[in-house]
Amino acid sequence: VVYDESNVAYTRAQTGVILFGVHEWMHTLTLDTPASLPAGTYYIEIYNDTGFGTDDMFWEVGNADTYGRGIVGSGFAFEAPGSAWNYDGAQDLSMQLIGTIGAAVPPDVLLVNADEDIYSGSPIEAMLEAFGDLGAVDQFDANIGTPTLAELQAYDVVVTWNDNYYYDATALGNVLADYVDAGGKVIDMQFALNPWGMAGRFVTEEYTAIHATGNAYVDTCMGTYDPVHPIMAGVTTICDFYYGVGTTLAPGSTAIANYTDGEVLAAVKDNGSVATLNVYPGYYYQWTGQADVMLHNAILWLAGVETDVPW
Repeated sequence: VVYDESNVAYTRAQTGVILFGVHEWMHTLTLDTPASLPAGTYYIEIYNDTGFGTDDMFWEVGNADTYGRGIVGSGFAFEAPGSAWNYDGAQDLSMQLIGTIGAAVPPDVLLVNADEDIYSGSPIEAMLEAFGDLGAVDQFDANIGTPTLAELQAYDVVVTWNDNYYYDATALGNVLADYVDAGGKVIDMQFALNPWGMAGRFVTEEYTAIHATGNAYVDTCMGTYDPVHPIMAGVTTICDFYYGVGTTLAPGSTAIANYTDGEVLAAVKDNGSVATLNVYPGYYYQWTGQADVMLHNAILWLAGVETDVPW
């Protein structure tokens, strides 16, 4: 139990719906002391003691559960407190917690890339900054050097990709693995996923979530995806010309989106340390759709910043 309160203050208003010959009411319960809840899954128990012993209590209708985590069918019980719940199969049983998300420090992001972005201006850097909810968004030139662990640790999330060869692909993979071991979060993207991309421990010890054996040079779009995962919030279409092929999931990884040809588009490590996005985000990008939204969501998800509360 993380919070318990009795005699909770409430207000109620008629909804205009009449059920079983009586008015339906919408109740709003206001906690005396706001509950501070870290990220996680919680269950709500409401004990309704009307004082009459056998009054009906029920949720006959509810807002649609857009997160897929509710119970299909409204719940009701014919005793107070309700101990034998029934379902009518017509509505989603759902509750809404209304509160505020604690003021999180906007995550700082380092774009470690071997690409033209360093020299000619980075489109994806500008797109990320335009969201307005990130901290610093900086670049590191992986064409000419490898960041140190200390340099990486100045940032909450590191995003890496290449179009040219990395200065030292093995050294970069090693230091990114060290960064994850120290609690850092990484997003690796095309062309870092293929054999001429990144190397070192990040690849050989399966820190990445996706391996690819080559590259496609044909427009292909997103097929199946997990609409519940926070990384896919607001993402309905992504197409790319430069995605990786011959994709396989690394151990301890889960796919959250696939291309229509079956190649993995996005996957995450089950321990929440890495997201791998099979899209090329660099200067010569050809993607269309919401790849920038997916990347932005991945940054917030890895950094532990909630954009909505799916309870």
